[in-house]
Amino acid sequence: MKLSYKSIRRTAFAIVCVALAVRLDGLFAQTPPLMPSSNQGMRLSEPVPLELARQIVFRLRDQIQVDSNLLTLGDLVECDSASSAVVQLLASPLAPTPTDGQSQTWNAADIQALLKLRGFDTSRLGWTGSSQCTVTRQSNPIATNVLSSDPSSPETDFVSTNVSRYQSTQAERNVTDALKEYLKVASNSNVQYEMTVELPPAGVVYLQNRRSIIGISGGEAPWIGRQRFNLQTKQREGEVVIEVAADVQLPPMIFVAVRSLARDHVVQESDLQLATIPKSARYTRAQCFESLDGLVGKQLNRALASGQAIERGFVANPRLIDAYDNVEVHVRSAGLLVTTPGKAMQGGGMNDLITVEIMPYRSKVSARIVEAGVVSVVTP
Repeated sequence: MKLSYKSIRRTAFAIVCVALAVRLDGLFAQTPPLMPSSNQGMRLSEPVPLELARQIVFRLRDQIQVDSNLLTLGDLVECDSASSAVVQLLASPLAPTPTDGQSQTWNAADIQALLKLRGFDTSRLGWTGSSQCTVTRQSNPIATNVLSSDPSSPETDFVSTNVSRYQSTQAERNVTDALKEYLKVASNSNVQYEMTVELPPAGVVYLQNRRSIIGISGGEAPWIGRQRFNLQTKQREGEVVIEVAADVQLPPMIFVAVRSLARDHVVQESDLQLATIPKSARYTRAQCFESLDGLVGKQLNRALASGQAIERGFVANPRLIDAYDNVEVHVRSAGLLVTTPGKAMQGGGMNDLITVEIMPYRSKVSARIVEAGVVSVVTP
């Protein structure tokens, strides 16, 4: 039987499609790992919510010693189950390990709360063993080469090289980004800390690539002020620990509306909460309120949405007089107080200067609001 060229092409295409379908089916059948192992420092991924088909019992250990930067669930508990779901759960990281000479205390409630925050279903977990587990850091240097930003610390086994301003800026940016990620985990918050880092000159060349930083330790709560950190980096010659110093500060905080507020609402302290300035904000720090002074007791001249920043132009003194209100005009002259009726041409609050029409002469003068419905003529 003689086959045409088109028949051969259609047959070959069908064979390729079948082979590709079999290959894709094998790939989708594989289960990806839940997250990297605990010795990968800060290279974390978000855990996938895990459903347990039956109750799993964890035995909380009494005490442990660790030498890694991150504490996993498997460090704290033992479990007889060998199912893939439990293995993934035991590999999930919980928090940074303590620094050398320090310790942490964990109980079942603490562990379960953190697992819930990471999206795990903990309703089928049971607990036995110790009432709490004490974690201590084992002093075990992860590298023999250490670089320090402390001028008094000698830098042995390294030769300082001249680096460009671009290289220094790039290294500082990489270290700053890595430290911000570390502090989010260490402080268990989403605060965007501000910091200025100090790098050892010989360490700049080792910090040109963000991926070379594979682990971070150090720092002390409350994580602000002068802090020292150890950066574990992976280089061609092996792992290198670089000691860096950083001045860490909380980001600027401004007051925002805790809920939707209507126009003309008088601002109370319960209407406010502090928040950081988002990077996409069109306003500046100076245009907003960082303290309650000058904000509480003011009246909104526009409606605000929940979480919206309160800019200085959005508030004014509470309105005591509206435009075209009948007012009482006070004029002081030679120690005498003369009172006459008038009509306000403008509205305003306490101490605001407005235009008033004196009745019945209909002459207009400038007057200052002294109380509701009362103005005082400004005399030279």
